[in-house]
Amino acid sequence: MVSQKLLKEKPEAVRGLVRAINRAVIEIAANPSAGMAVLQRVEPLLKAEIEQPRPVYFLEKQMITPETTALGIGDIEDKRMANAIATVADAYGLARKPEVKEVFDRSFLPPKSERALTMPGK
Repeated sequence: MVSQKLLKEKPEAVRGLVRAINRAVIEIAANPSAGMAVLQRVEPLLKAEIEQPRPVYFLEKQMITPETTALGIGDIEDKRMANAIATVADAYGLARKPEVKEVFDRSFLPPKSERALTMPGK
């Protein structure tokens, strides 16, 4: 999520941010131990044996889905996004429900071929 100002004034920065996050998720999924090693350099008190199962579980159970397999990470089916927008609009009593294109712009995503998410041995 980025501000409309950043989106309009620095679209290439947004595109680079999305590409970097995408690459980090793919690399951590491919080698969770390497991802944990980087995190330990930032937070030396972290206990890898306790923490490493958490991102692995999240990736396997929450991120690798039929939708991400079909669309690649970072994308979403328009119908599901429209339903999510409707839920938020209803919950906050918004005067109108924004269109999907007002909330989500897939043109900032890397190509689908760069967004395939798999875990080692899967």
